[in-house]
Amino acid sequence: MPELTGTQAVTYTGGRLSLDEASRLLALALEEARSYCRWHVMPVLQTSFTLDGPGAEVLLLPTGKLSSLDTISEDGIELDPATVLRVSADGHRVKKRNGFWWTAEYGAITGTMTHGYTTAPGFDQAVLMLLDRISYAPDGGRPRVIGPIQYDSDGEASPFTKVERGLLDKYRIELSAA
Repeated sequence: MPELTGTQAVTYTGGRLSLDEASRLLALALEEARSYCRWHVMPVLQTSFTLDGPGAEVLLLPTGKLSSLDTISEDGIELDPATVLRVSADGHRVKKRNGFWWTAEYGAITGTMTHGYTTAPGFDQAVLMLLDRISYAPDGGRPRVIGPIQYDSDGEASPFTKVERGLLDKYRIELSAA
């Protein structure tokens, strides 16, 4: 299934939103979900990246579903992903076969990768649930929500309910190896 559409959002909300309003809220909900997951999740895309060197053995790629590491360079030196690197099964961590560490320089690692899910049912469901809930905000929202933000008992502000976070956590990536 491709990325969610405004038409699907209208259907999910039982037709109570216009296509324009559903599309606007869908864009907002997708942005929030991608921000929470720390990468785009879906669809499958080839994207370029520039990363700070970790100064460690492991480099974390900004993806949770790698199809291919197409190119990568460190301090301007091209590395052959197929012969020089080892990529973890989840496609998120990369080590050099020779055991050398990555540079610690800012912005020193660049490349392109093809990544993302073709379908992500939990991601889609969480996005639609958030969209539906925030669509009530103009009328004052629901009792457990202040605007589009829910406050949990641990004090963390999040636009997502615990159920939605549970759906999204499958797609969320870590930002540091520590």
